[in-house]
Amino acid sequence: MPHAVSLALKREQYPLLHPLLRRGFWIRASAGACLRDILIRDLGLSQEAVRDRIQTVFLDGEVVDDFDAVSPGSGSTLALSAAMPGLLGASFRKGGDFAGLRGSITSRGCSPEPGRETGEIRIKLYNLLTGEWGNILLERGIMAEAGQTRALVEERFPELRQALAGVWVDGSEIAPAELVEWLGSRAEGELIGLHIIEP
Repeated sequence: MPHAVSLALKREQYPLLHPLLRRGFWIRASAGACLRDILIRDLGLSQEAVRDRIQTVFLDGEVVDDFDAVSPGSGSTLALSAAMPGLLGASFRKGGDFAGLRGSITSRGCSPEPGRETGEIRIKLYNLLTGEWGNILLERGIMAEAGQTRALVEERFPELRQALAGVWVDGSEIAPAELVEWLGSRAEGELIGLHIIEP
């Protein structure tokens, strides 16, 4: 079970932590589940959001056209984007007119891992999706790498120090200044639970 970090921030300050969503956060997902099920059941998105808002998906660097035909494996990376502009956006858009021209970089999915009930999948949100879903995901809670979290907290510490109304690690309150030190005591890639609450 990962260590749990809770931060009390006013809602208008949540975007200070949005870069974590672009750099990549982790969720637990059912092994062998199709991408659509993972997005709805494990990430908590609505069917409408998956159908209408996500226009481009990369699974381990390959474009995904059919959310029901691919099954991300443990350790996979999913990059989710709303519509991207121009020819590049049109080329990578799911089911777009140019889908047939990129067969060599289109994901064919992967086989479920036998004997695994759950696994961790890395999610990266881009462009409008970060703003639309960032606050909801941070309130619900994400898993983030300790090293990336520490780097962001250090980078934005002047603003965070003023904005934070409280910091708790595994249920025990600590001073905001101690958060960087605590994060520095963890291994770079260690996953921690990060949860934002309104004061």
